[in-house]
Amino acid sequence: MGLLGNLFGKHRRLVFDAPAGWDSEEAEGGTLILAPHEEAGWQANIFVEEVKDRESRDLKAMLNDLVPNLKHAKKGVEILGSTVERHASGFEYGVLRYRVAGDGVALRERQLVVPLGGRHAAMVLFSAADSIAAKYERVFDDFVGSLMIE
Repeated sequence: MGLLGNLFGKHRRLVFDAPAGWDSEEAEGGTLILAPHEEAGWQANIFVEEVKDRESRDLKAMLNDLVPNLKHAKKGVEILGSTVERHASGFEYGVLRYRVAGDGVALRERQLVVPLGGRHAAMVLFSAADSIAAKYERVFDDFVGSLMIE
């Protein structure tokens, strides 16, 4: 699968291939996958967690509700776009793309919302330094391509 290795991760019902050479660890209620080294003042990473939706919202509503939460939690958020997409294996997922100016390193991030059934969803956050984010787009795209729901 190109840039992806044979490290398999499973977080509840979401299964994925971690990028080759990246480390994986349990952190803050989810799985943190870290690039081999820091670049441009930031270590690119992928964070996967499961959340329970208290309101049983549809995918678009869940995606829209991320925006005010992000702006409250992070400084200097600039929304780049929001879409609902269909994965090659058939499930729909939401994508919110944004930049974070914040203090220190400017980041480019991509948040995925993957409904898992019932009131459960996986949240997948991709984060890289904005100045070199293009370098990681293929890695992040390949990670999305590897996602499977069990």
